[in-house]
Amino acid sequence: MKTKKIFGLFCGVAAMMSMASCSSEEVTPMNGCEMVTFTAKLPGKFTRSVADGAKANTLVCYVYDSANNFVVKHEGEMKANEGSVTMRLASGVDYQLVFWSQVKSDKSPYSITDEGVLSVDYTKMNGNDDNNDAFYYTTTFKGGTKPEEGIVLKRPLAPINFGTDDLHLKVVESAYNKNVRTTVSVDAYNTMNLLTGEVTGVENQMVTLRASANDLSSELFPVADHEYLNMAYVLVPKSGITSMMTLKAYNSDDATTPVWSVEVPNAPLKQNFRTNVFGSLLTTKTDFEVTIDGEFDGTTVSAYDIQNLANGSTTEVNVALANDLSDQNVVIAESKVAKTVNVDLKGFGAPTFRVGKNVTLNITNTGIIKEPRMLRTRATNFSEEPRVFALSGSVVNIYGGRFVATLDGNQDSNSCIEAAGGEINIYGGIFECQKDYYGKWYVLNLNNSKGGKITVFGGKFKDQDPRLGDDAGTPGIAVAEGKTVTVNGDWFVVE
Repeated sequence: MKTKKIFGLFCGVAAMMSMASCSSEEVTPMNGCEMVTFTAKLPGKFTRSVADGAKANTLVCYVYDSANNFVVKHEGEMKANEGSVTMRLASGVDYQLVFWSQVKSDKSPYSITDEGVLSVDYTKMNGNDDNNDAFYYTTTFKGGTKPEEGIVLKRPLAPINFGTDDLHLKVVESAYNKNVRTTVSVDAYNTMNLLTGEVTGVENQMVTLRASANDLSSELFPVADHEYLNMAYVLVPKSGITSMMTLKAYNSDDATTPVWSVEVPNAPLKQNFRTNVFGSLLTTKTDFEVTIDGEFDGTTVSAYDIQNLANGSTTEVNVALANDLSDQNVVIAESKVAKTVNVDLKGFGAPTFRVGKNVTLNITNTGIIKEPRMLRTRATNFSEEPRVFALSGSVVNIYGGRFVATLDGNQDSNSCIEAAGGEINIYGGIFECQKDYYGKWYVLNLNNSKGGKITVFGGKFKDQDPRLGDDAGTPGIAVAEGKTVTVNGDWFVVE
């Protein structure tokens, strides 16, 4: 750990107790001085390499007195998204602490003054550069007390992702010689007072960040079946702003005239929230969507996050939805060791779940169920699979939520819940298909070739009596012994 001493302060004398810090050069404790260690972590524990905070390798604590006068700066390290910094502070003295974490580099676009003002030099930034990620946290502390637990640093930045699903169309590859370059122009601020959280300086300056589509070609975009064109970080207020963003595409590094451009009006930008712009961005100016994901605070913001968390763990993962994910997919791969994935729907629409061997998926719901989305999605960006698809060797336990089967590319209904060799236990929830398939409703279905087992302990099932199995009357679908089934219109309710 490195310590930069701004000026010397001494403890042990009553007259000096108003001083805000003890000398970092003292090697033995003195009266009124105590060593204190602060630990901090970055939001969430995402395992992807883009925007997971893993690049941040330094943790700096700026110490101020109660009047916000700068006292001293202490530096520690960040490893695996967690770090600590140790310092000697005077007992009974009130402090204001600012923690800052980033990639340590002489070429960093960030600088912080002794007054706690963060400045951003966008000329040192490029798109698709995860080294630009950064985090902070501000708190008060009284010397001699127990340090705050659970310090979580958050981005003062708004991450922006542009993704497209037409990058590999022949017409696109021909037009760009398989060498798509993009720039993103977006409103942004360039200074922020870390002590107060106030964003100041140049308001809504237009920032242009350049990137190559090849930079992140191996990374998963937050929305299924899309690939990164440009990923950027910009400084915005906590309350957020809306920006006119423009994506321009070029066919070489030195090209000055874009081949294509797309304008995105009124795009929402907010600190620590991720704005996704996605669609067929290289072939149409109107076929795109804009979403803003929830905070990077451990609450899952996309199906992409669930998938990467689940596949990156070897023990247990606990996640909760922050928005409707019913148009997204989660593929939890086969695991070499048994592991558990717990997902709380929080009332939101569930993504499709494909669950592999040695995985136990527990789906719960602690929120008020929102109205379901009747999905008629394009087959190009959404898998034609059941809402829950359990492969051989997997176990899925469903305790609540609303599950509506998706439609395939022909606008026929998929199964809602299907076992393909796996075991599914349903204890509660609402289950339905949007359409029948040749007169049959596949709310519950066993794969004809792989079999499996579905046991119903509770829940509501539209158009299909779970006591009768699927179209083949498969005995692998059964209502648990002692449970009763009542009929209410088109619904079969297992109490």
